[in-house]
Amino acid sequence: MLGLTGVICGTANASENAIFECAAGASQVCYFSIIRQPGGTQNFQVQGHQRTAMSGLAPGRDWYLVAVDHPTPAGMDACRQAKFRCKVAILHRGSNQ
Repeated sequence: MLGLTGVICGTANASENAIFECAAGASQVCYFSIIRQPGGTQNFQVQGHQRTAMSGLAPGRDWYLVAVDHPTPAGMDACRQAKFRCKVAILHRGSNQ
C-alpha cells in the first residue's frame, strides 16, 4: 500500500506538457507569461491561430497570463488591473488560451 501511495504522489508532482493557443485573429499576437510556483516567470509569444507546446510545467499549480497585442504586465495583479484585456488563469492540461 505504501508503494502505491508513493507512486501517486510522485506522479502528481511530475512536470508535464501543456499547449498554448492564440485564438485571436491571424494578424494578431498573443503574449503569454507562465508564472511558476514556487517562483520564476517565462514569457513567450504565439501568432494568432497558432499553438505551441511547452514542457516542464505543473498544471493545477502554475499560472499563466495572456494578452492580445500587448506584452503581459509584470504580475497577476497588474494583469487584472490592465487597461487592456489581460487574462489570468491556472494552467491546465490540454489547451490554454
